[in-house]
Amino acid sequence: MAVPSDLHGLSSEDVLAIQYVIMKYGFLIDDREFDRLGEVFTDDAVVDYRPSGEGPFAGLAEIDRAMRTLRHPVQHMLVSHTIDSASGDEVVTRTKALIPLHEGGIADIAYRDVLVRTPAGWRIKDKSIRGYRVGP
Repeated sequence: MAVPSDLHGLSSEDVLAIQYVIMKYGFLIDDREFDRLGEVFTDDAVVDYRPSGEGPFAGLAEIDRAMRTLRHPVQHMLVSHTIDSASGDEVVTRTKALIPLHEGGIADIAYRDVLVRTPAGWRIKDKSIRGYRVGP
């Protein structure tokens, strides 16, 4: 079976594993399971939420500390994903998220993730927000 060209030569298993890590991030944050962040981030990951006023945070220990102090949204509703590029054991993805906020309204966010293949599976090494808009 031929792999569609928009998957950049990745196997179906890789695509599913990548999507799983992205979705798991949302669940871990929403469930406040910060002690499990190593399941989605590399030890040297960087998280940059500057468009929403936070970050950057470098390294798993600093990300863990920051996540425990940030005011997180009510819920991450990750609604669509795309793999923009893949090169060897690294992929760049974009994810659209609609995020209900405590004070009302919805944040429309575009995440950009760089994931790498590790012995433990795919992990996020760079997570950033590339679009951030709050609506009523």
